[in-house]
Amino acid sequence: MEAHLGRLTCPRCRAPLLTPLACGACRTVFDEAAALAILSGDPPSDADAPGAGPAPQAARLDCFARLGLPRAFDLDRRALEKNYIAISRLLHPDLFAERPEEEREVALRHAASINGAYRALKSPLERALYLLRTCAPVEVAQGRDTPPGLLAEILDLREEFEARRSSPDAAGYREWLATTLAVVERGRDQWESRLPALFSRFLDGGDLAAAREAREALNVLKYYVNLADEMRRERDTGG
Repeated sequence: MEAHLGRLTCPRCRAPLLTPLACGACRTVFDEAAALAILSGDPPSDADAPGAGPAPQAARLDCFARLGLPRAFDLDRRALEKNYIAISRLLHPDLFAERPEEEREVALRHAASINGAYRALKSPLERALYLLRTCAPVEVAQGRDTPPGLLAEILDLREEFEARRSSPDAAGYREWLATTLAVVERGRDQWESRLPALFSRFLDGGDLAAAREAREALNVLKYYVNLADEMRRERDTGG
């Protein structure tokens, strides 16, 4: 598994590339096969871009590679935003309006994939799930285990929330809501804080036990995130 994307260069003009999908210097757009070749260190000739055919290992051209980022859980959010904006501009349809139809179609396909990649990576929870789906064995990625007893505690909190929410005018409800929301958010943050180290062990060292722990943490985190979101909406609407 790649620890970093590495330095990429355009096979046509030798300019550095932000993404293997296109070159900002010579305005060449590369199809998936050509982009994969660039990532693999076997850049295509001029005749190969953009029409080199389907990529034999397209899974390597993942969301991280498309956005010019290292494959890691602990991403620099500012770099993610900056690259997304820059690559979106690079692939804007208006820049390819006078190009051959094949290039227009490739650019349009890449632009859609960049939007999907950004959605997959911008949230830590979604990014973690994406990494497990694409890097871990299926039985690990789809695991449903949670630490013994913890799920019951979260469900008890939810049941109490539902019961109290049915009588929002009851004495002390708003104070209880604020206090309990803080508890739920602390729990969410504690479980999320475990993910960087677990994914580092998994991605850098191939530690499947760390991947299983990450999946377990995500199973717990999902309940904390959903409950915190509901309680925050209740608070903000005057509950």
